Amino acid sequence: MARVNLAVVTTTVVLLGLSAGCSSRSREPALVPPVVNAESSGTDPQPVVIPSGGGSLRGIVYANCSGSGTYDLASVDPSTGAAGERRTFLIEGDESVAMDCNATVPGGFVKRQMFNRDFTRMAASITVGNDETHIGYVTLQRTMIDLTPLSRGYGGTRPDYVGGVFNPADGRIWFESKTSLGSVDADAGPPSLKMSATDAFGSSLGDFRSLFWFSPDGKVPQGGFGFSAFSPDGKTQVEYSPSGFTIGPEIGEGTTTVSGPELCWPKQFVDDKRFLCLQAGGAHQVYLMTVSDDRKRLTQKPLLPESDKTVSDVLPSPDATAMAFVSDGMLYTVPLSGSEEPAQVGDGSSGSLLAWLP
Repeated sequence: MARVNLAVVTTTVVLLGLSAGCSSRSREPALVPPVVNAESSGTDPQPVVIPSGGGSLRGIVYANCSGSGTYDLASVDPSTGAAGERRTFLIEGDESVAMDCNATVPGGFVKRQMFNRDFTRMAASITVGNDETHIGYVTLQRTMIDLTPLSRGYGGTRPDYVGGVFNPADGRIWFESKTSLGSVDADAGPPSLKMSATDAFGSSLGDFRSLFWFSPDGKVPQGGFGFSAFSPDGKTQVEYSPSGFTIGPEIGEGTTTVSGPELCWPKQFVDDKRFLCLQAGGAHQVYLMTVSDDRKRLTQKPLLPESDKTVSDVLPSPDATAMAFVSDGMLYTVPLSGSEEPAQVGDGSSGSLLAWLP
């Protein structure tokens, strides 16, 4: 794969060896124009703009992972089951992503944050030399765009950036070093990179790296496996615990623990009051949960008929009337009314559900 470092005057292209799972794909390096360095020209460098090849993803977008983090994206029309556009983001050699094929995350909505808003870039990092790891993104043309400024001086701290997710609110790529959290604007390039004094969770990381992502409003970083769901308006957080559900504001005090409904794993809010919840212990049922206005009560409604099938991922429709879900490798949709049978709209290739686009 070609690598473009936006912090240097001329484009650097490094051809990496083929990975075992990608030998059948074209390995022609992308053709990219020279990149102008801000410090030499007095202007901000602009990232290489490469056309995506036309078309756009529509309907339910899902991803399958292979190798060390290569993601194949596909789309399907939920009304007809017709397959739509497919896109591939290739990872190989010294490149890596925040969530590879072995990453344990609550659902596809988390992996969605590895991609920018129009699914033309995937955040990634790359090992450079013996002691640096840079942050950037991979294009559909299989080019690694390096957004890390050049190191200054002979000694000192070298860039060691890992992870990489697009914040859903500000669109910046956020990542972690060994001691702090950082972000960079993919359009503005290396001069926009900045670091904070703490990590994503407000404390020094030391040598520990944490997998993290953001709440839908981009304000609250989450990590680990996580059983929290956040409302789109940023006012409500619901968290699973063995004793019940903890309901409270996204940031601040005033939580309430509610017991009674069958315990399940909060996944995604459908709107500001309702969220999808996957059955704990078996994952055979998905519930539509409704939070009362005072956040002290929950109502629970099953959406699927009784079955021994296992549900692995769920996704609400943009109009908040239906749910897509993956069960035993098949893609289905079902109305949130809970009164209809699920309809199969995809085959056994369905993976992580990233988005439902109009």
